[in-house]
Amino acid sequence: MNNKILITLCCILLPFLLEAKIWRVNNVPGKPADFTSLQAAHTQANIGDTIHLEGSNTDYGVFTCTKKLVIIGPGSYLSLNSETQANLSDAKVQSIELGKGSAGTILMSLHIYKNNPSSKTTGNITISDSNISILRCRIDNSIIFSSATEVVSNFMLLQNHIAENITTDDEENSPVDLIINNNIVSNISVSSNAQISQNVIRGNLTCSNSTVRNNFFYGGIIGENNIITHNIAFTETSSIPDANENKKNVAEASVLTKNEEGSPSLYYKIIPGSVAEGNGFGDTDVGIFGGDMPFVPSLLPKMPIIYEFSAPVQVTSQEGSFEIRIKAKAQQ
Repeated sequence: MNNKILITLCCILLPFLLEAKIWRVNNVPGKPADFTSLQAAHTQANIGDTIHLEGSNTDYGVFTCTKKLVIIGPGSYLSLNSETQANLSDAKVQSIELGKGSAGTILMSLHIYKNNPSSKTTGNITISDSNISILRCRIDNSIIFSSATEVVSNFMLLQNHIAENITTDDEENSPVDLIINNNIVSNISVSSNAQISQNVIRGNLTCSNSTVRNNFFYGGIIGENNIITHNIAFTETSSIPDANENKKNVAEASVLTKNEEGSPSLYYKIIPGSVAEGNGFGDTDVGIFGGDMPFVPSLLPKMPIIYEFSAPVQVTSQEGSFEIRIKAKAQQ
């Protein structure tokens, strides 16, 4: 199944990269870019175009998407880890609404930003169309499926740090056919036909007719007809079966490094030799750093990264030439 995910991602991304126009958006005064507004870039872009949203100390406001696009940011927690980006600012968007017409859209390495600690309306991604992929995003509130007229389907939620929930505002039209892998999330509430693997689920999972493997649980599972294997629960919960290589009431300190230096995801790095190492389905590690698409601590996009840049502050015409130094790496 993981190989299928990788092949699917390649099939999704290649047509965009080969044919689409790339637009730059930067709202830092004096910085060269095609647009200073993400919404203005959306208006000008054609279906299938790519928008690079660049890091800034000023957020890009509220955004509504009604066409198929790829929108890529620089990642998050950039100052907390080494060799991330030369510019350590996130690309912050207060909220994103993926409306009708946005089917096929990919969001990657963005910070969906809660503009004040008590806000429930910012920090969310709201989805009202099918075939959406969200990868390596930092989401301060929730991913909310919202479709009062039809069931939406076919979603890939991979390697995201979601402060709150993956949920729906319409139980009768709850989404189906989801791949939810390698995320940090509080609660998940979906309908059926989901693959839910390699996550840290800090609360409860509600699903039916789904496959649930290789996750860390701090709560339990609600639902019927699920395949539940190779999970580790840090509580004694009757909702996770004792069979099928599941482990319950495991001491968190015996499994996790609980590292508080660097980005928050490093807390969930496993201790070598613990019950999580190599004991997941497919002989991989349990948790977000296992599987074929392990979590990326700074949520960096899948593209070459310049993490250090140096050049003279001032150059005179008499000097004729000057030296620029960069350090870069390919980010997988």
